[in-house]
Amino acid sequence: MVNSLPSAVQPGFYSTNWLYIGKCYLQLGRVEEGGVWLKKAAAYTSEVQEDIDTKQEAEQIIKKLGIK
Repeated sequence: MVNSLPSAVQPGFYSTNWLYIGKCYLQLGRVEEGGVWLKKAAAYTSEVQEDIDTKQEAEQIIKKLGIK
């Protein structure tokens, strides 16, 4: 319950969720849909190290797969 509270207050604020959603879509073979979520994670800017790491990972996946 505690972990769902931030998402209830500000939906979509946690960039790592976007990364994992994108990766799940990729595992399902749904690259276009996965790319949408990976692009969200890659576009998110923050000073928090976890968000910076998430951004970098999303960018690497996007580049590796050639997602436009």
